[in-house]
Amino acid sequence: MGFFINLLSPPIKKKLRKYVEFLSTGSDEEIGQLLAWATIARETLIDAEEAFEILNGETPFMYTAQTEKTIAAITQIKPTEIRFKKETQHQPFGGPLLGGFVVWKMTIFCLIGKKGELFDTEGYVLGRRIWNEMNRGIPYVKDNLKVIDEMSGGQLPIYGWHYDNCNYIPEMFNSNR
Repeated sequence: MGFFINLLSPPIKKKLRKYVEFLSTGSDEEIGQLLAWATIARETLIDAEEAFEILNGETPFMYTAQTEKTIAAITQIKPTEIRFKKETQHQPFGGPLLGGFVVWKMTIFCLIGKKGELFDTEGYVLGRRIWNEMNRGIPYVKDNLKVIDEMSGGQLPIYGWHYDNCNYIPEMFNSNR
């Protein structure tokens, strides 16, 4: 239980705030490229781990720390990150794909409450800020998926699912709802 109590500790919140600041420095086109990589990473995570079903647009993203799938995703994020880094580090597109993974890692961190709370208020606000920044890239994400598909020469299979789901914003953090 200590893992959950300490997860949104000041150092994690500081990382989340720095991530929001990092996103705010990107142009809309750059955010669109990051969102394209995040879409590819999201599909990989959904396929790789059952617990990451919380990233699947078919189910609402309204889970809390008391929800079984969120707890499973939280406990799997660190080992998944290690495996993801190991698998992608020698691939030509490993760096950008890892950047897409970080979008989801930070999103999951924003969902975590502590000491029995449903969610941490600052985490919720930071999640909204992350996705407000990501929202700026939506007009550019499909073009970026096409570029990634062409550049990868089929090494990264980009198909209809990616284009259909590239404008997904987690419901809890969607300020346009």
